[in-house]
Amino acid sequence: MHSTTTLALAFVIAATATSAQAQSTVRPVPRIPRPLEWSVVEASAARPTTNATSNHERLEALLPATARREVDLEVHGTLLPAAGLETGVGEVQTDRFGWRGALLQELDGGSIVALSVSNEATFYDFGNTAPLIGTSSDPLNDVYETRLGATYYGPLGERLSYYHGLEFVVAGDPEAGLRESTTLGLTSGLAYRAAESLEITLGLFAFSRLEDDAVVMPYIGLEWEVLDGIALRAEGNRVALAAELGDALDLELFAHYAQRQFRLDEAGGVDEPVFRDEQIDLGATLAIAIGEGASLELGVGYTAWRELTFLAGGGTQSEVELDPKPFASLGLSFGL
Repeated sequence: MHSTTTLALAFVIAATATSAQAQSTVRPVPRIPRPLEWSVVEASAARPTTNATSNHERLEALLPATARREVDLEVHGTLLPAAGLETGVGEVQTDRFGWRGALLQELDGGSIVALSVSNEATFYDFGNTAPLIGTSSDPLNDVYETRLGATYYGPLGERLSYYHGLEFVVAGDPEAGLRESTTLGLTSGLAYRAAESLEITLGLFAFSRLEDDAVVMPYIGLEWEVLDGIALRAEGNRVALAAELGDALDLELFAHYAQRQFRLDEAGGVDEPVFRDEQIDLGATLAIAIGEGASLELGVGYTAWRELTFLAGGGTQSEVELDPKPFASLGLSFGL
């Protein structure tokens, strides 16, 4: 198992190293809590079934009683086969690979700080596509996203807790400028445990967008253990039904909206345009325990809706939908 994990981690780091070297930066990502995941959502359908948006009491329970610290690492990849454009001319194939690390640390007084960093590489193949921006029918190939964030949790009572989060995101091609590729996300809210089996999270989250207005939206989260071993989760842009199938197997059915945005240096004669990739996925993930604190996640699903948009000069240059297609994902996660 050790060799398998090492090889997978090395593969993903190699795939994303170009981004870190070219841009000399890290991209921000606090995946805790999930409100910050709306602007640039995680790349893989495969993910641990443990809900990251939990109140202070449950987060505290996750930490070892002695160390009061937890470190989680994961690597993931998603393959989206070639999908035709609604125009009937051309198709787009997409591959994504990434890694993520998170640290949960308890502080004096029982508060908790969660830190997270991630990097994702996305590779696009535009085959025989009509010009999408300017004169280019092949406007981009590889783009990268790095995220770095922190969230603070504090108890307000036995059933109530609060959180504040900050996230920086840098997304673009290797030649894009750092300042022009950076966005900021903020979140704040309360989590209330109404019962042992029910927790409700309410708050606000805001994030800036490349070549577009900032967005402020309410966040509503739900964690409800419907039956023993079966939980319903709503996490802003994601809804999932998770079931424990045994000591070593977990199954999750989900619906997920994802939005990614990238700054390009140049495309089709247009300087510094923005490429936005949005999609709605329906899928399932099977998590298999493969060792102490480690799991393998196998995911399959169907992209029910996907839209690609190019923006420049404060306006939309082109917008096109892709045909619905199935996808597959693979992930490895382990705790230290």
